[in-house]
Amino acid sequence: MYTITPVSALTPFLARLTSVVGGTESGRYAWTGLSRKIEGTSLLNTVATNLYEKNRICTPGAATAQSVNGASWDGTNTWGHGQDATGVTKLDLPVGGEGAGTIVVMHQGHILESTGGTTFWFYAISPVTCA
Repeated sequence: MYTITPVSALTPFLARLTSVVGGTESGRYAWTGLSRKIEGTSLLNTVATNLYEKNRICTPGAATAQSVNGASWDGTNTWGHGQDATGVTKLDLPVGGEGAGTIVVMHQGHILESTGGTTFWFYAISPVTCA
């Protein structure tokens, strides 16, 4: 039998994806911490970005890329980082409660925005359908 022991405020930590955030904009998820008991929701401005899907570090309270000392953390903002997606459609990662949501290794950014919250991100390969 295994037990999960909460960790300190250090990262990375395990989290479960509970819902997709942003409507038609894939790649951003609400989550709940497993090995660290914190939540990431749109209400708390702590939504996590899937770097595989977005290839950018997003502002917590919005979908715009963050910048540090004038350097943007913006990427291509396309899933798969530019591979040929002809005939391939990306699907969202499974989300939900216990037994349903995808478990990911979550990372917390060192950026704390005064009104936007804290940046979180993970890297997970999304399921696809092929024509």
